[in-house]
Amino acid sequence: MSLMRINHVRNEIKKLEAVISNLTKNYHVNFKEYDSQLQSVEVFFNEKIKEAQNSQNWDTLYDINTQKRIYTQPLEHLESLAKFQNELMLVKHTALIENMIVKIFWCLTCLLKKEEYKNKYFIEINNFSDSFEAASKISELTDGTINLKKNSGTYMKH
Repeated sequence: MSLMRINHVRNEIKKLEAVISNLTKNYHVNFKEYDSQLQSVEVFFNEKIKEAQNSQNWDTLYDINTQKRIYTQPLEHLESLAKFQNELMLVKHTALIENMIVKIFWCLTCLLKKEEYKNKYFIEINNFSDSFEAASKISELTDGTINLKKNSGTYMKH
């Protein structure tokens, strides 16, 4: 793995730390307000719905449900978009780390001249990308000196 690639990965991981920090900060600043607004609107409409149900006023119940959707849907969409954005950022960084593990495995096979691994994983398999298998082989090639599964917590558990 080249020094340039290692620096790129290091910079991306530093960005991930900042991204997670900003997401947490933004949640506490902005989304808590939206959450509380959504909850208060839902409580208000739920009370009105109960009143309409108790009085069996079905036309009013229909109108209340319509109004509830009008007021709560934008806030629900906002929450969904925020979750989607967060997941995309985490997926990007997870893919980066998985790619790095496979690249390290590739470099070790070349450095240690392990032609059988080179043939099996990088010639026979087009676009090998199994980071779990690569982590196991890295440990095997380094006689356990580099054991990514041991140091990674729940990330590498298979």
